[in-house]
Amino acid sequence: MLRWDLADRTHPARIGEPLTTSTGPLSVTAFGPDGRMLAATTDGGAVGLWHLDPEQVAARICATTGPLDARQWEARVASVPYRATC
Repeated sequence: MLRWDLADRTHPARIGEPLTTSTGPLSVTAFGPDGRMLAATTDGGAVGLWHLDPEQVAARICATTGPLDARQWEARVASVPYRATC
């Protein structure tokens, strides 16, 4: 599944590589009612959930990897301006 920047809806721009899970590319996606969660499945039936709320993402990064420096941030979330994660 491809990701698109729709800020200018007359000129959508592809963002990065297609979203995948460990079992393959995504085939069906749905956003949660508040827009802060993305659920997706693969053709093989695997389900993935992604938090889209920046605060929840930052909290998860801190809990699993510790603080990211600017270089690490750029490698992982280049579409969001750098800020201290922890």
